[in-house]
Amino acid sequence: MKETRPGYNLFLLKIPHRAFSRYTVFALGLSLLMGAGWHFWLSPTRIALINFTENRYAQITEANDNRFIRIDRLSPEKAAEKNLTSFAAVYYMKRGGKPTPKETANIRKMLGKKTPFLVFASAGQGSDITNLNKTQAHDLTAYIKNGGLVNLRAFLNYNRRILDKKKVFREAVFQTF
Repeated sequence: MKETRPGYNLFLLKIPHRAFSRYTVFALGLSLLMGAGWHFWLSPTRIALINFTENRYAQITEANDNRFIRIDRLSPEKAAEKNLTSFAAVYYMKRGGKPTPKETANIRKMLGKKTPFLVFASAGQGSDITNLNKTQAHDLTAYIKNGGLVNLRAFLNYNRRILDKKKVFREAVFQTF
């Protein structure tokens, strides 16, 4: 007489041991695929605005019509405490001159090598902090400097589509300066 393994009683169903493990592997694989899809295509794009004025932050927030773009306004002190690598892009508004060497060192220390970063309104040496190419830095600077709902909305969509490379819930980017 052949010995059989007892089945598992899962939600009052008799499922053989081998079938239960196949279902488990299938469910784990499916959940991993769904998690990767969420992370790479669907998750919100997070943008950090460091040292931005309340007026400029309000304009950018008002221009944001996409629920999948999240904007965080941080002071330089809070930015030093926070892990900025979780953001899709980080923008630093330096008012009144170029960043000091201490600020530059703190910014470089806070950022990961892959996090896009750009300093706005910096004079002289501050512009070497960016890790974007010249075209990207020019486009983003023009969007911010020219303002308006259309330019700021294009700025946000540029972040989601070009810098964060999200595949879903993105709008086309227009050259609207």
